[in-house]
Parts: sequence; C-alpha cells; structure tokens
Amino acid sequence: MNHTELLVEVQDLLDDRGLVWHYCRDSRRCQGTPGLPDLVIVGQYVLFAELKGDGDTMSSGQTSWKWVLLAAGARHVVWTSRDLTSGRIRDQLAAVAGPVRRLSTPS
Repeated sequence: MNHTELLVEVQDLLDDRGLVWHYCRDSRRCQGTPGLPDLVIVGQYVLFAELKGDGDTMSSGQTSWKWVLLAAGARHVVWTSRDLTSGRIRDQLAAVAGPVRRLSTPS
C-alpha cells in the first residue's frame, strides 16, 4: 500500500469518528521547519501522525519533528499499512475520539 492509499483509508476512519484533522496536500507550499507530520488530529487530545507507505522511510526533518514533539509532551505516531490491517490505527483513533462527537459546520 502506498502513501496515498493509506491516507485515503485513514481519512475515512477520521471522518467516521468525527475527528477534526488537517492534512497538507503539498508540503512544498507550507512554510516553516520541514518535516511536519502528515496529519494533525484533534479529539480528546492532539495526535500528530506520520504516514508511511510500503518501503517509505522517515526523512531527517520528519525524525526531528518526532523528537521535538515528544520532548514537548505531544503525542506522535508513525503509521504504516501494517498498522491499518492490525487495527492499531483504528484503536488509536478510538482513544483520541473518546465518546463519538461530530463537529458541526456553520450553515
């Protein structure tokens, strides 16, 4: 499973849980320190998630972000297709979501 396929599956799980999340499609257009995790997920707490397709590895910027976030007390995970099939992603999103709630959008 490649990065895009994994992202689509995770986005479906995020939406099913009613979680607030952000993904930047083209990181070349972002400003700041390179390597910000793919997903910022907000529920009972904030979770930063880096997605890795089969054969992908963490860049030095992504590794730096991981350690800075963890040192600051944030939660950071790296997810692969194995985590999807094992249920790890689903379980971690259930913990972030807590009781299911939907974000209402203004009319």
